[in-house]
Amino acid sequence: MVFHVPPESGEKMSLCVSVLLAYAVYLTSINSFLPSVSDHVALYSIYLNCMFVLKALTVVASAFVLHLHSALPKSTIRKQLTKFLSANPNKVTPDASSTGNPDEANDLNDASVKPDMKAEEVKLVLGQEQWFDIVKKVDLLFFCAFLLLFILSTCGFFCAIAFRQE
Repeated sequence: MVFHVPPESGEKMSLCVSVLLAYAVYLTSINSFLPSVSDHVALYSIYLNCMFVLKALTVVASAFVLHLHSALPKSTIRKQLTKFLSANPNKVTPDASSTGNPDEANDLNDASVKPDMKAEEVKLVLGQEQWFDIVKKVDLLFFCAFLLLFILSTCGFFCAIAFRQE
């Protein structure tokens, strides 16, 4: 769920840490009900520990996405991710910036580009919007990866219960 919170809202990390702390409290309360001395570790305890580790990894992934969101325009990670994840790395044509006419830019339909803007301002605005789209793609990539990990670990947990030998 945390991957659907936009980075500019400022609530992404607080939601992440709150859910991680909720997992920790829940894990502590469940472990107090489980037997302390046993020949085998309870599968439910293993599952909760796996979910806690998965949630801790989502905190790290969210911190990485927030770092990307605030990356400087000249940073190397921004250039590399723009090259690999951008559908069109050159949104503003060189002719539009050389003539100074912002009407020749490719994406003037956007609300943030105003007709009275200079070509350099248009290029900066479009580059920033392109970068936010790339950060959203990275966020979606993390969402899909963690959803897959969650589904696989939950299916593994239920398979372990179903095929458990006593």
